[in-house]
Amino acid sequence: MCGEGLFIYLTEVTSVLDSRTNSAGALSQMKSWLRQCEGEHSRCVRSQKKIVVPKRLIDVGTVCTDKIVVVETDKLSTPVDKYMTLSHCWGDPELSPPILKLTQENEGPFTDPSTGIRSSRLPKNFRQAIGLTRRLGVRYIWIDALCIVQDNGEFHQEGQLMHQVYRNSFCNLAAADSGDSTGGLYRSRNREDLIPQILETSESSVFGKRSWVFVPSDIWDDQLLEQSLYRRGWVFQERMLSPRMIHFTANQVFWDCASLSACEVFPAGLPEPLDAAAAPDRHWRERLQIAQEKKELTGTADDSIEQFWKKAVRAYTACNLTRNIDRMPAIWSVAKLVRDEMRRAYDGQEYGVGLWSSYLHEQLAWRVMDPSKATRPEELTVYPTWSWASLIGEIEVQDRISDPNRCYGISGHDGHKVRYQLSEVSAEESRDVPDGANALQQGLETNSLAMKANLVEVRLRKVKKSSHSRNIPPGASHTNTYTLRPVHKKFANIHLTDDNFEVFPDMKPLSADHNAAFYLIILAGSEVKVSTSESMGIASVAPTHDLSRKKRNHSTRVTYGTGLVLVKASLMKDTDCHFRRIAACHFQGIGLSDFKKFIPHNGHGTDIWLV
Repeated sequence: MCGEGLFIYLTEVTSVLDSRTNSAGALSQMKSWLRQCEGEHSRCVRSQKKIVVPKRLIDVGTVCTDKIVVVETDKLSTPVDKYMTLSHCWGDPELSPPILKLTQENEGPFTDPSTGIRSSRLPKNFRQAIGLTRRLGVRYIWIDALCIVQDNGEFHQEGQLMHQVYRNSFCNLAAADSGDSTGGLYRSRNREDLIPQILETSESSVFGKRSWVFVPSDIWDDQLLEQSLYRRGWVFQERMLSPRMIHFTANQVFWDCASLSACEVFPAGLPEPLDAAAAPDRHWRERLQIAQEKKELTGTADDSIEQFWKKAVRAYTACNLTRNIDRMPAIWSVAKLVRDEMRRAYDGQEYGVGLWSSYLHEQLAWRVMDPSKATRPEELTVYPTWSWASLIGEIEVQDRISDPNRCYGISGHDGHKVRYQLSEVSAEESRDVPDGANALQQGLETNSLAMKANLVEVRLRKVKKSSHSRNIPPGASHTNTYTLRPVHKKFANIHLTDDNFEVFPDMKPLSADHNAAFYLIILAGSEVKVSTSESMGIASVAPTHDLSRKKRNHSTRVTYGTGLVLVKASLMKDTDCHFRRIAACHFQGIGLSDFKKFIPHNGHGTDIWLV
C-alpha cells in the first residue's frame, strides 16, 4: 500500500486495451474467461442434472437477423442446455422512455415465429445483449421485461422463482453503467487512463530494479459496485445468484464467477489485496454450485451462512427500488436459498418478513444505519413495525443465535417463545412450481407478535456520540443516538449514564411522537461477573443463568442486552395493548437487582401485542 487509496505491487503488464468495450479484443477476452471457467474451474463445474429453464426465453437465432422470437420452453422440440440472462435498469418511469414489455396484447405476435419482434423496436440494452449472446455462441437469453407477461399478475409467481432463473443460467450480462434501457452495454474509453501507472526503479534504489504498478485500492467498489445498476434492489439477487457474470462498466469489462474475479486490466484475476471486496460474492457462488449437487450450502470459505445473511441484508437494504412494495419480493430468491440451508441446521426453521422463526426475539433489535434517511412509506404499512421490511433505509440485522450468557429472553403470552404464524400457500399458487409451495414466499397470518413484557415508561434524550461508540456499526450515522430515563419512581435510585442505554431510532426525528408516551421493553439479557476494579463494559465473563439464585454479590454482577422502544399503536385507546416499534436499544453495565426491575417478575408481565 502506498498513500491513501493507492496500492502498489510488482507485476508484468500484459493487458492490451482497445478504445471500446465491444472491440474484437474485448470479445476475445470474454470468450477466454468463459472457456477457462468451463474447462478449468473446479468450483464452477455446472451440474450434470437437467437444468430448470424459465417459462419463456428469447430465441436469438444462430446468425444475425432483424428478428427475435419469444419462445415457450415447454413447446421446444430440443431441450435447452444453456441460456444467458440480462441484468439492467428499467429507469425512472416518469423520466425514462417506456420500456418494451411483453403484455397480453402483444404476446401472440411476439411468440409467433412468422412475426416475432423486430430488432429496431428493442431498446439498446436488449439489442446489444442479444447481439453479444449470439457472438458468444449461445442460442437463448432471458430478459425479464420480455419473458414475463407484465399486465396479468404473472409476475406475482414468476418473480418468486428468480432463484431458478439466474441460478440455472449459463452467464449473466450486466449493463452496469446504464441508468435505463437506452444506455446500452458498451462504452468508448481512453485506454491510456486504464493502463496502470508504472514506476521503474533502478538497481541502486531501495526497491531494486523492478517494475511497480500503481492502481486504486477500491477498484471493485469504485468502478463496478458504485455503478447505476448495483444501486437497484432487484439486481442484488441477480448478482448473488448468477454462476457467472460479465459486467459492462463505464471504463472496462469485469468478470466474476465462483473461482475468479477479474477485469480487462487484470484478466488473470485481481491482485490479492484488491480482491477482498469481490471475495464474498465469489464464495457465495461456490456454495450455490455445490448445492446443485449436494443440496447444502457449503464451500471452502469459512464465512458462515449467518454472517452471509447479515452482510446480504445490509447490502440489499442500501439499494433502491422503483416500487417500495417490492421490499420483500426482491430479496426472496436469496432468502429462499438461505432458508433451505437453515432448515438443515434447525428443525422447523421458517422465514417471514425478513426474520427467521428460531430465536425470533433475538432478531427484533435490528438497527437503522442512518435514521435521517429512513422512511416508513404508506405502502409498507402492510408489514409490521417489528420487521425491517416496514422501512426504507439501510439495515444492520441483529445477531440471531443466543448469547451463551443469556439469563433472560422475552416470551409470548403463554410463556413459550415469541413466534409468528405464516399463511398457507394455496394449491392454485403452488401448482406447476418445481419446488412446490416451498418455492413461494409466505406472508404472515397476522402482523401481531404476542409478548409478555414489563412496560417501562421512559423519556428520551438525544446525546452526542463519537464515531467510536461501542454499539454503532461501521458506516452508520453517529448523530442520531438517544439515551433514556425511566419515569417511574422505583427506578429513581438506579444510576444510569449515557452508556447504560443507547437508543437507535428507526427514523429521525423521534419528536414526531412527542404527544405519545415512550415505553421500553427488554428483549434479551445476559449476566456477567466483573471484578470491582474492572470497567462495567469490559468485564471478564463468568456466566450465570438463574436470576432467582440467592446470596449473590450484586455489585460484581451486571447485565447487558437488547430492547425496543415502543409507542401505543393508537393514541385514542388508552387501554389498548397494541404497540408499534420506533427504536432499538442496547444496554450494558446494569446491576442484576436493577435489571430485574425492567423485566417481568416470575412471568407476571403485561400481555402486549407488537404490530
